[in-house]
Amino acid sequence: MQYEKAISEFFANIKAALLNDDGILKKWGAPEKDLHAEFMAAQNDVHDKLCDNLNTAGACLALKDIVSATNKYLAKQENPDFKLLRFGNLNFIKILNLPRNVGTYVTKIMKCFGCLNSEDQIGFPVEGQAQNQNMDQLVAPYLQCLAQFR
Repeated sequence: MQYEKAISEFFANIKAALLNDDGILKKWGAPEKDLHAEFMAAQNDVHDKLCDNLNTAGACLALKDIVSATNKYLAKQENPDFKLLRFGNLNFIKILNLPRNVGTYVTKIMKCFGCLNSEDQIGFPVEGQAQNQNMDQLVAPYLQCLAQFR
């Protein structure tokens, strides 16, 4: 139960941070680089654990480590630097979002474990939610308006 609560709070933190995203591109500083390094290490650790005779307990512990690191990163940042500008083929601009990437990865692994069966990109599904309706996207404009009014 404690693991599920930690993961649920993580998804809530990610979704709240994404709602507050101002869309301004910022250069990654040391905290973002550190989180990215921890994320890459956690991905490799989860992969190694799953290749080790499907060691799900070890993989869950590795996920918990990156969840903890991301929560600490979000707690430290007043306005987290969410975006990084990268150039790919043919001068195509791709914007990456580090907390979103971590949340998407954790969701993907949870789907692999059979914990999730929804089509949500990040997090656990909302009870009673229709399959084609994303509750977060539906209520986000109203919540932002209310927050600005306060």
